[in-house]
Amino acid sequence: MTENTSELVLPDLSNIGQLDQLLITSPKGSIQGRIVLGCELYFAPPDDYPAFFADLIWAVGDYYARYGEFVNHYALPNEAGSGKINGDPMPKFWQAVANQDPDEGMGGLLWRQEQPGYHATSWQVDVVGLAPRKKRLSSLFASMSVGKGEDGNRFSELADLVLAWCERLQPVHGSAGFCFGYPVGLKPDPQYTWALLQRCPGIDHSDTVMFSVKAKQTYNRIKGVNWLTVLSDPIVAELGGLAAIQMQLADKCRIKTYRGGIIIIAGPVPQLGDRYINFIPTRYQAAAKVTRPVRFEDYQRPFVELPEPFDEDMESMKWIRRFDVDEGQ
Repeated sequence: MTENTSELVLPDLSNIGQLDQLLITSPKGSIQGRIVLGCELYFAPPDDYPAFFADLIWAVGDYYARYGEFVNHYALPNEAGSGKINGDPMPKFWQAVANQDPDEGMGGLLWRQEQPGYHATSWQVDVVGLAPRKKRLSSLFASMSVGKGEDGNRFSELADLVLAWCERLQPVHGSAGFCFGYPVGLKPDPQYTWALLQRCPGIDHSDTVMFSVKAKQTYNRIKGVNWLTVLSDPIVAELGGLAAIQMQLADKCRIKTYRGGIIIIAGPVPQLGDRYINFIPTRYQAAAKVTRPVRFEDYQRPFVELPEPFDEDMESMKWIRRFDVDEGQ
């Protein structure tokens, strides 16, 4: 499938694994996007940076413990090394963290590379712990394939992963569900995925580094909602408290509490949505309505970068507000 293809038969739940075969390619044939199950979490500057950096590497190790068979490349913190995985890579990560200067930022990455070059992958975990002086949101992004075996899916695995990471890492906010995976090592380029992002509002455009840059020192405003929407206790309090949120969501969404926050669950399974048949997931709309007061919209430059003739500012805000009923989205 190319970026200009408009025809797509969306699979039903029993064939949801077919999404893993949908490849969005550039004119030169590189895979620029694939639909994945993804999680993005954001972290305010911590009080204890060494402990925080260690927690991020713990998350990388937890991902490896769950999905090590699917990844084959690594990149260590602070450019301490990278290459093909040959044996358990986590001792190398822990050694790199032990040598970490707490005044400097760190990152770590595991991913699956199936062929030479830059191609989107379903399997990756990428952590970015920013240096104290930057005073911005650090982040974690992880993804997995949609399908699992014959007619199976990884929805419950994603939910379990998000809960475990929220309990340990204490993000200020985040989300998880369908999103696009982009090539590792390249800046996400939504021009290739824009057609499907427009058709299927339930697919998120994940660019954690870009959101951190745009949000600057704003830590209590979320990017948006997805199947799972993570809100820390301070944000819950700003929205009136847990009881008020539960009352507004009523029978539309379930809420899972954890030590430090809540996860709004917009239905039993994630939904793609389909504008071709005017299907906008109503549970996502409910989650967007209750969280709208704490949504970040103070973009000085567009979040979604698109080529001409698109108006980046207008298209970015339309996309961010795609679940707002009063926007006609």
